[in-house]
Amino acid sequence: MEDARHDLLTRVYLRHYAFLHRVYPRQSAQATYHFATLGISGLVSFTLVALTAAFSLAVSLILQRPVVPWALPDWALIAGVAGTVFLPGFVIDAKFRNVVEVNREVLEFYSSESKRMRWWLMVLSIPALGAITAACFGILRAWSDA
Repeated sequence: MEDARHDLLTRVYLRHYAFLHRVYPRQSAQATYHFATLGISGLVSFTLVALTAAFSLAVSLILQRPVVPWALPDWALIAGVAGTVFLPGFVIDAKFRNVVEVNREVLEFYSSESKRMRWWLMVLSIPALGAITAACFGILRAWSDA
C-alpha cells in the first residue's frame, strides 16, 4: 500500500478512520465513517477560520488599516460563517462516501507507528490553529478599537 496514491485529505481521513477503528473496533463501518468525516470536517473548518484570520491580518498590514470580517454586512457574515462551517462537511462527505468500509490492508497501513505519529500531529495542530486565530483576530480587534 503506497501512501503517495492518496491526496492529503484522503490520507488525513484514512489516518483518522484507522484511529477510530483501533479505539472502537466494535463500531460499525458506517459509524466510524461518520465520526471520521465529522472530525476531518471540523479540522478543515477550523483551518479555514485560521486562514481567514491570517489573511485579514495580512491584508490589514498591507493596507495599513484594519480589514475585519465582522465589519461585513450581517447577511455576508452569516453566509460566510455558514459556508465555513457546513461546506467542508458536505464536500468531505461526498468525497469519502465510497470509502465507508476500509479494507484490512489499508487499516493496518494507516495504523502503523509513523501514521499514528502523524495523526497526533494533526490533533496537536488544533491548539496551534486556535492560537493563530486568537492572535490574528486579537490584533485586529485591538487595532480596530483604537
